[in-house]
Amino acid sequence: SEVAKAEGVVRLIGPLMPRAVQFLEMLTERTEEAEAAVDAARDFLAAAKEQAQLLGRGNTQELETEAKQLALTEAAKLSRAVVALDARLTAASNVAKAARAKIDFLEKKAALMREAMAM
Repeated sequence: SEVAKAEGVVRLIGPLMPRAVQFLEMLTERTEEAEAAVDAARDFLAAAKEQAQLLGRGNTQELETEAKQLALTEAAKLSRAVVALDARLTAASNVAKAARAKIDFLEKKAALMREAMAM
């Protein structure tokens, strides 16, 4: 799924974080990939959430009582799965945000160092 892809890309960021200064370019590339993967996964989850909400709530006049109950039960299961995936995605997103913050900090630090050296 999209969430698993995002988690896979984010896993590549972890080992680079302690040595971000040496691997800033690689960390930047991987962080951009992770942010894109997280965005794609969020879109996927939004569509899944919408589908789960519509399941069993569409044209219910055509469904028999037992079918309505089954559809609502399946919608509830799907909603729980989406919530679990959303929690996993939030964790991946937090890693990407931390990496982005570190990159921004290091870039500002480098700019200040260049400015100080120019004085």
